Amino acid sequence: MSIIKCHECNGDVSDSAKTCPHCGVKIKETNTIKVIIISILFVLLVSLIVFLVYKSVYGKPEELSKSAYQYGISALDISDKYLDGYYDDDTAREMLYNVYYKLESLYEEDDNTYTLGLNAEVLGVITYILAGTESDVIDARNNLADSLNRKNR
Repeated sequence: MSIIKCHECNGDVSDSAKTCPHCGVKIKETNTIKVIIISILFVLLVSLIVFLVYKSVYGKPEELSKSAYQYGISALDISDKYLDGYYDDDTAREMLYNVYYKLESLYEEDDNTYTLGLNAEVLGVITYILAGTESDVIDARNNLADSLNRKNR
């Protein structure tokens, strides 16, 4: 048992009392179980919404196969490591060409235009590593990231 405040006179009342001993007004019953259930449902609903938004923003695009997505993520990782100075021009190009050829083979198998588009984004990164500025490479990398629902740099 605990003491609560009367909603009418603000006097102290036992939580088990039916009426306020000070003013006689009927005490509103609080249904603790109902409040707990509603709170749990609210938390679950908010969690579901957060999960769905996260998945739609940062998850694999539905149009891409799992293999194409993984190749794209590899190309994005190579691009980032190149921009961070871990790979020189030749190493990055060679690694990106490997991804490019794998995506090209995958496109021949699945005939998915999204795979072809992803391959074009990888080729854009390669092109700017060959003959572009760092800003060009970043722009091409961000285009690739957009195709994969990943964060821009």
